Amino acid sequence: MSASVLGFVGLLALGAAAPEVQIVHDPIGCMVAGQFPVVDATIEPLGSVARARVHFQTGLAPQGYFVEMIPQDGRLVGKLPKASLETAPIRYLVRATDTAGNTTQTQQFEVRVVPDAKGCPEGVRVAETGPPGVVVFRDGGTLDTPSCPISREHGLSAWTFHLRAGAPQKASLMVGYFPRGDGAFFAIEPGLAGGKLSVGFSQRGYCRRAFASYAAKVTLLQTWNRPWLADHGTTYFGLELSASPGFLPNLVANIGALRRVSAKRGSRDWVLTFGVGFGL
Repeated sequence: MSASVLGFVGLLALGAAAPEVQIVHDPIGCMVAGQFPVVDATIEPLGSVARARVHFQTGLAPQGYFVEMIPQDGRLVGKLPKASLETAPIRYLVRATDTAGNTTQTQQFEVRVVPDAKGCPEGVRVAETGPPGVVVFRDGGTLDTPSCPISREHGLSAWTFHLRAGAPQKASLMVGYFPRGDGAFFAIEPGLAGGKLSVGFSQRGYCRRAFASYAAKVTLLQTWNRPWLADHGTTYFGLELSASPGFLPNLVANIGALRRVSAKRGSRDWVLTFGVGFGL
């Protein structure tokens, strides 16, 4: 038998001796804010694993990241960056590559972030906590984007603050109570030349990577102190739209059209509102 044939037979034997790896993972449902969550999995046969990673995506942007998994107590673990309420929801999956280059992965799981373990529903697994310290994670990890529509179960609502500049208020501070995913919100926005009260609906833009979020709202505006492109001491009411780009989710741009509803007459029955803001 020639050396080439023997080599071919040897390669077949090596392939037969390296079965595809299997991932056993108990899904995590909650992560505690302020802690470093640990994702663990048992991958067998361990000797055939060339690389194992936890791929994850936060609620702040559509970009995916990954951390390498390391052996610990007979399993593989990956420590994620410190969780916070602002990062909810967190999506993750475990992906392993064997020595032959074959890739296996779990399904994608969505995790809520809670202030403490008591905030997690009964029967839902809370992530183990890793030690404090630097977490090395890299971008470029792929995480399959879920199909629309996305579940509204995105986590806790929270107060949000934005500094804004635009017309007609000149400069303002928006304080709002927003959901961490899709849902209704309300906001107040006192400014140098007017104040706003808004109620609306916001939606995360995971299915449209150009946007991190977008919203529609009805707004009541009262002007003062020589507003831009509006009459002084006048009340307006109308519709506004806002959106945050996926590459900079803390930046918010808005535009709207409001009509005068107060009895006072002036030169502007309609006003165009516009501006940009940055989340604190």
